[in-house]
Amino acid sequence: QDGGTPTTLANLVDSPLIPITIAQGRNGQYFNGSIDEVIVWNRSLNDNEIWTHYVRYRGGCLEITEDLKIGGDTNICNSTLNYYYNDSAQDGVIQIKANNINLNLNGSILIGNNTLGESTRAIYDGVGYSNITIRNGEFRVYQSAIRLINSNDVTITNVTLNHSRVGIAISDLADNVLVRNSTFNNANIGIYIQDKVNNITVQDSRFNNATIYIDNLAGEEVSTNITIERNYWENSTIVPSTIYQIRLGNSSNVIIRNNKFWNNTKTTGGNIQPKGSNNVDIYNNVFDINDKAIYFDTYFGKNFKIYNNTFNMSITNTDAFDTAIIIEGDREVSYTTWNWTNIWIYNNT
Repeated sequence: QDGGTPTTLANLVDSPLIPITIAQGRNGQYFNGSIDEVIVWNRSLNDNEIWTHYVRYRGGCLEITEDLKIGGDTNICNSTLNYYYNDSAQDGVIQIKANNINLNLNGSILIGNNTLGESTRAIYDGVGYSNITIRNGEFRVYQSAIRLINSNDVTITNVTLNHSRVGIAISDLADNVLVRNSTFNNANIGIYIQDKVNNITVQDSRFNNATIYIDNLAGEEVSTNITIERNYWENSTIVPSTIYQIRLGNSSNVIIRNNKFWNNTKTTGGNIQPKGSNNVDIYNNVFDINDKAIYFDTYFGKNFKIYNNTFNMSITNTDAFDTAIIIEGDREVSYTTWNWTNIWIYNNT
């Protein structure tokens, strides 16, 4: 436009007297250059569609930069060099800014610095967007490598979290979260779930000195419908004694099945701590060379079924006993005098 009132696309389409031209202005004026890959739509595109076409037509992938805002499906360029961004502003190196995003990191490695503050993040959704997929990347040395607040319908797959304080942190009424085929190395807390996050599945992942830690306020928040299956824990020697491989803080409707816990050499703590939780099934797991497999300590809970597991050392803490527990055909164990009720233990070896 050469000044004056702009002519909208609608006016151009509705007027048979004004032709649509590309690279040609009024009075025979032409664009001095070249134009290719031109597309004309008969409607306005939304933000996600514009973002998708922008990424596609600039070469198919984006380089990671500090404060990279993601508004649609995005492929990150797999640089031959690692990406080094510290998130000094603590608002996320990669920031989720829309619903319906498929973020493919294509094997990229993003390295930060977890000494800068309590909130350095590689990927951050602080709003609560829906239908988010994050896949095929590695994150090192962040306070929280992936931080999601109030996000819904989230899939995190094929990611590796190394030496971060928290690998994946999810909180504030998030719902329907799937984590699978991922690796957590020396992450202290591999997956941190807080404040009533529901419908969580963690499967086919590997935890090396890392834990799943569910932390809800007693009597106020409950996380429900949690499935933890086909995962592998090993070498739990660095994780502090107060942290467990799986800690169920005020959780309900939990299934823990087909996992293997190997080489836990801590002298205190245990593999599973069902703190304040209800309706928990623990079955078909293998506890190999562990100090304490399932630890009922000074908390409360009810309606547990522990069956068809293999215990190669101990079942529970040797300090515990409770008359409400029913034991059928297993080794002699004891339980705390705290408020644990309706616990069935059977068919274990």
